[in-house]
Amino acid sequence: MYNVSAQVNATLPVVSPYTGLGLTQNDRKNHTLSFSFTHAFRSTIVNEARGGFNRQALLRHSNTTLQGFLSSVGFNQSDIDAYGSVVGPFALSTFGHPAINFSGTFATFSNGGRNTFRPLDQNLVTFGDTLTWIVGKHDFRRAGTWCGMPQWTALL
Repeated sequence: MYNVSAQVNATLPVVSPYTGLGLTQNDRKNHTLSFSFTHAFRSTIVNEARGGFNRQALLRHSNTTLQGFLSSVGFNQSDIDAYGSVVGPFALSTFGHPAINFSGTFATFSNGGRNTFRPLDQNLVTFGDTLTWIVGKHDFRRAGTWCGMPQWTALL
C-alpha cells in the first residue's frame, strides 16, 4: 500500500506582538509505503511479516526572505545591496529578518529564532514479524518489531 499526503498551513505569528510579519508557514509532504506477507508453513503454523517506510518532509519557515523584508520596510535596491555586502549576499535570499532592539521603549523585534527556517524532515523504517502456532483450542504467538531511522550514504 502506498499513501501520499501534503499540507500547507500557517500557525503562530512569526514574531509576537508584531503581527504584521504574518504567520509561520508549514509545508509538509508525507509518503508512506507498507507491505504485509503471510505464509502458512502448515495449517497450524502461520507466519506474517510486515514492514514499511515513512518519509516526511516538513519545512517550518517565515513568510518572507530577508531581501523581501528589507524591501517592505523601505530599503531600495542599493540599500539592500549594501546590507548584503556586510552580512553576505547569500543571506538576502534566506527566510527571516533582522532583530531590532528598541532599548526597552517597545518590545524587542526578534529575528524569529529557529522557526524562521527549520527543516524537520524524518525517515522511518519499520519491520515486524509474528509467528503463530495453533495447538487445539489455543494459539501461541511470538512477535517482534524493529523500528529505526535509516542512514543514507551518498555514493560518489
